[in-house]
Amino acid sequence: MRTLSQASLKALRTWPALPSLLFAALLLGVQQGWLSSLDSGLLAWFHLIRNPFLDALALDLTRSASWPFMSLLVLAILVWAWLSGRDARPFLTAVAGTEALNLLTKWLVARPRPDLFPRLVHESDFGFPSGHTMASLALVLALAHLAQDRPRTRRWILVLGLPWALLVGISRLYLQVHYPTDVLGGWLLTLAWLGALNLYWCQHHAPSRSGR
Repeated sequence: MRTLSQASLKALRTWPALPSLLFAALLLGVQQGWLSSLDSGLLAWFHLIRNPFLDALALDLTRSASWPFMSLLVLAILVWAWLSGRDARPFLTAVAGTEALNLLTKWLVARPRPDLFPRLVHESDFGFPSGHTMASLALVLALAHLAQDRPRTRRWILVLGLPWALLVGISRLYLQVHYPTDVLGGWLLTLAWLGALNLYWCQHHAPSRSGR
């Protein structure tokens, strides 16, 4: 199997490197308290705009990225991949790895959830990074990768999925269960993890050009 060109590898390394550096800088800012004013200010704004319609919408969005619904969705995608003859290993590794990375990071950072305003849902674990945020973004990007042989399908997955993942993250702020930096950290850590996974997969499973 022929490896990727140096130019291709250099470009691929940029994907995990940049979000990794940004995540490290964000984590430092969180631990030093440099971003506390931004966190509290945005949560105060979300508290001010609360109304019954947005309450219901935020709850529906957060439920759409909850464990029961996501488990069924992942199972359905795995069945589809099996029936269509696709290799689901990258997808499963991405999704399962994201969950494991989230739990590990929460345990290591041990950041309490915000308690500035009343919460709309009960959460008892640590807050950094946001698990719903990571799970939704990982699912969309991993599914897009799984459908890469169908450009039109892949495009629709991204067009519909990325706004959904964005709104899931925002819903966690509206519900007052995460700081904005928890959500931003979730996005950055997911991009770093999937970028590293993509780099590994391209290096070790890239098709050989010599066989063309």
